[in-house]
Order: sequence, then C-alpha cells, then structure tokens
Amino acid sequence: MPSGAVGLAGPDAPVPSWAGARRLASPALATVARCLQWISPHGTPLTDAEAEMKGDKKVLTVLNELLADELTAISQYMVHSEMCENWGYEKLHKAIEGQAVDEMHHAEWLIQRIIFLEGAPVVSKLHPIRIGKDVPAIIGTDQEDEVGAIKAYNAGIRVAREAADQSTVDLLTKILKMEEGHVDWAEAQRDQIAQMELPNYLVNQVGGAAS
Repeated sequence: MPSGAVGLAGPDAPVPSWAGARRLASPALATVARCLQWISPHGTPLTDAEAEMKGDKKVLTVLNELLADELTAISQYMVHSEMCENWGYEKLHKAIEGQAVDEMHHAEWLIQRIIFLEGAPVVSKLHPIRIGKDVPAIIGTDQEDEVGAIKAYNAGIRVAREAADQSTVDLLTKILKMEEGHVDWAEAQRDQIAQMELPNYLVNQVGGAAS
C-alpha cells in the first residue's frame, strides 16, 4: 500500500502514556504504546546514534515496512468491524474484530523482533486507510490488502533468508500463515454472497460469528 499519514502518524499525534497503555484491552496495543513512548516523548525519529543496531539493515527495513502495514490494518479492520456492528451484522463484527486482534499481535511480534535486533520500531508511519462503503466493499478491500500482505511477507522471508536470519524467517512465516487464513475467510464470504445473494447473506450475519 502507498505510504501516508493516518491515525498515529505524525509528530503531533498523541503519545499514549504507559499508565494509559495498561488500561488497553489488548497486550499487543500496550506494546505499541510502550514503543511510542520509548522512541521519544514527542514521537520524533531516533538519532543515528540511537538507531545503532546489531541486526541486518535490510532485514530491519523490511520489518519496519511490515510493521507499517500491520498498524494500518489494525485501524482499517477496527473501523470495518465497528461499521458492521452499527449495521447489526454481529457475525461480521466479531470476525473482523478477531482479524484486527490478529494484526495487533503481528505488530507486537514485529516490534519485539526489531527491538531484539537493536533497531528502532517506526510506529509513526501508517499507510492510507481504505474504508469500504458496504459489506461487499469491506470484505473485498480487506482481502486485497491481505493478498498484498502475503506478497510482502514472502518478500520479507527471502530477505531474511539471504541474511541468514532464521529466527526472523520463522516469525514471518508464522505471520504469513495467519494472513493466508484471513484471505481464505474473505474468499469464503465472497463465495457465500455469490451463491446465496447479498440480502440472504446479510440476514445470516445477525448474531454469532461469520465462518
């Protein structure tokens, strides 16, 4: 996805305090908040000296690019989930909310890996969020982004292999499999819409969780 400033992006964006992060429902979001505070009190980039690292530079660049994708996906999926809840489609709300939580964990794991490699997690960069205007657009947009994520993770795995960083390969492979699961889910929803037509599909989304 193209780069841009959305949500947390920008030096003027609010930086969550650790006390505030402790109140967040997701430990993954708390990790993001801690790193926002760790980078600097104002969200400004680290200096070259602060950014000294023991990890391969290409690997760290890839990890930060993937982190930007995940942070963007969190916001996009949360908006889509709440839209579905507002429309009364509880199954879709729960399913997309679950995917947002998955992306939070992905961001958490990427941040942990970047810090372990003594790099600087860049949490102030987000891509433009693409919001669907209706259920088919929500499912289609999220599926397109997941397909893009699969390509990005496969590319990242190749970079990590070239750097002989097996631990990063293992992590990216773990996340890749989860992203493939998101694509499979979206494909199943689109197949159901095609087979039973949208009005019938939407009736089935009231209550429970979409499968």
